[in-house]
Amino acid sequence: MPEGDTLFRAARALQAALAGQPLLRFESSLVALEAAARRLALVGRAVAGVEARGKHLLVRFEGGAVLHTHLGLHGRWRVLPAGAEVRPGGHARALLVTPRAVALCLAAPRVELLAPGAEARHPALRALGPDLLAAEPDLAAALSRLKRLAAEPIGVALLDQRAAAGIGNVYKSEVLFACGIDPRRPVAELPDDQLRRLLETARRLLQRNLGPGLRRTTSSSSAERLFVYHRGGQPCLRCGATVERIVQAGRSTWLCPACQSPSRAGGRTMGAP
Repeated sequence: MPEGDTLFRAARALQAALAGQPLLRFESSLVALEAAARRLALVGRAVAGVEARGKHLLVRFEGGAVLHTHLGLHGRWRVLPAGAEVRPGGHARALLVTPRAVALCLAAPRVELLAPGAEARHPALRALGPDLLAAEPDLAAALSRLKRLAAEPIGVALLDQRAAAGIGNVYKSEVLFACGIDPRRPVAELPDDQLRRLLETARRLLQRNLGPGLRRTTSSSSAERLFVYHRGGQPCLRCGATVERIVQAGRSTWLCPACQSPSRAGGRTMGAP
């Protein structure tokens, strides 16, 4: 599933392609979505801007309507040059055509048009915690929300978008490794300074991957891009112990049993990746 950095890059590309441009054409394979576009008179309105909020993407239109997408596991946005010939098929959830570009949302499980004012009442959007890629995320609020998940293992809690928005399965494993914390430890066992360090590390790693190229948490000189994610059975890049994979709430988590030993009294921040 795309993580916060992926959605941020997608929003940035859509903003550059669409913002300030009038919508010339809107199509969807979803009958209800096309009906909503007609009801809101979307065609002819300018695209006011595009924003990523955690793993959600919002395309705002003049007048207040918002196209809300959540890409899930297989969804994606494509930006094509103006005039590109596109014939939306069954996977085309939304086609936006402006004088400057063509944007196509494919295979996203959630695509909906929100009427003006509906965004503030949307259950999923209202429940989101602070976006770690916001210009100035409220880390104190994210810490408070994370602490409410006291009984959850930290490896499960970090994925809860109600605490902090943007962390997915890759960053969960990589952040816990960077901070030397076992993913099975309950949130209640971790002091505030460690929880805040997890959030700060997540923000730093997300920010690091907003440019071009493949996601990386290791140093630029390393042959491996990631420390533990999807490296089960391979040696830890720091200590040589064998990286393990565990399952938490139906999701895989990778860890180094030595660097993240549950017997440690507390985690530590390792050298900057």
